[in-house]
Amino acid sequence: MSTDVLIRNGMIMGGTGKPAFRGDVMVRGERIEDVGLFPNAQASTMIDADGLQYEKQMCLKDRGIVRKGAFADITIFDLKTVNNGASFNTPFQFSEGIHYVLVNGEVTLEKGEYHASALAGKVIR
Repeated sequence: MSTDVLIRNGMIMGGTGKPAFRGDVMVRGERIEDVGLFPNAQASTMIDADGLQYEKQMCLKDRGIVRKGAFADITIFDLKTVNNGASFNTPFQFSEGIHYVLVNGEVTLEKGEYHASALAGKVIR
């Protein structure tokens, strides 16, 4: 089984109100293809989220939940070190502890490096 992005071994906080669980998230295009354990799956982009959390990004219709068929707007972070790096004097700072951000299935932040050329966002009405 092959997919575009495979996020492995993280704790998934899916936005459903249920407890977090360990698993993998498969992303194809801009949508989550499947959620579960996929030890033999391959992808063009592999993200090891061992020790990290996955979280929904926004609470909008058809977004903000980690489940099959949902839009792949996902933040992967370390719950122990996540911290807002911005202040009134330095407002344009990245948050600490954020390892990856996917917007519509495209990696836009990877290990602290912002991919400005990704242009993955859309206007949501």
